[in-house]
Amino acid sequence: MNFVTLGTYHLDDDILYYLSHSYKQEEKDKQIQRSQTDTQTAIYRFTGEKFEKLPKIKKQADQKLVKGTLQNRLKCPLSKFIRRTFMKKRPRSYFALSLSIVVLFLSGCAPTVSEPPKQAIIQNVNKSEDQEIVTLSLEAKTVSIPIHKIDPLNDYLNQVDQTEREIELERIRTDAFTSKSGDIYGDIRYACGVKLCDHALVQIKNDQIRTIPLYSGSIFMQHIFSPDENYMAILLGRNEAAEIVRNNVVVIRTEPFSFAEFQYSSELAGKLTASEFTIPIVSLNWVNDATLKAGIPDTTDYSFETLAEWNQHGSKTKEVILTVK
Repeated sequence: MNFVTLGTYHLDDDILYYLSHSYKQEEKDKQIQRSQTDTQTAIYRFTGEKFEKLPKIKKQADQKLVKGTLQNRLKCPLSKFIRRTFMKKRPRSYFALSLSIVVLFLSGCAPTVSEPPKQAIIQNVNKSEDQEIVTLSLEAKTVSIPIHKIDPLNDYLNQVDQTEREIELERIRTDAFTSKSGDIYGDIRYACGVKLCDHALVQIKNDQIRTIPLYSGSIFMQHIFSPDENYMAILLGRNEAAEIVRNNVVVIRTEPFSFAEFQYSSELAGKLTASEFTIPIVSLNWVNDATLKAGIPDTTDYSFETLAEWNQHGSKTKEVILTVK
């Protein structure tokens, strides 16, 4: 009988996540794929001197939370790694147990990329009169928003038990900014890995709070208001290795607060606004009240190898026009 154990660790701020998968395969039949026999999950908190294990994760939903943090947020699927590393034929051991142990540190799966400029940075989630609140800080004032009014975030937190909820509340990060007319906006980041997060975009206008979920597992890189402020373009990114960031553009109507649609003039325009994040965007600007101009690498294709070469030696770009309906 062959056995394989894959242990995965991920350190994020003061929280250490651990996930392990165990597999087995009958020694007599190499053609049968190894079957999973056990999965273990655990969460530890760093106290300043040592890591203390938090209460045991006992529900399947809790295990999914840890797996989601390690796999979905960091975009390093364990299944591919397992198939590539372990699902190969191994030579027969002579009357012995074959044991393989691998430790994979995932902190390098989503390497550091540049953060967007921040008009305000806030890391506070408070409880006021038994109400959970997210705080947005601007230069002139501070605004508190009850979490139950931020639907995407509230829905996410309601999926976990109280122990994990406290952890996730501490990990929430936000940026806040205003339009020229004084409306307040906030990017509320949650369910984060090293850099990739889920996002709830918040608008506070005329004392009304409205929210829109942005693409999950992404980086909020830039926001740009149209000249008449009827639209806001948002540049999102997903990093691939250390040097490549692929992007997506979404446009939000400021009134009513909703996603705007595009009319496409080219295939490239469609790719820049698709959910797959396939092409890097090196510049983004409004041409007029309803038209954006995006600068992208001028390459024959957008494979990792081609983009890495362009990053090293290329500087030529081409423009793609994005028009809002």
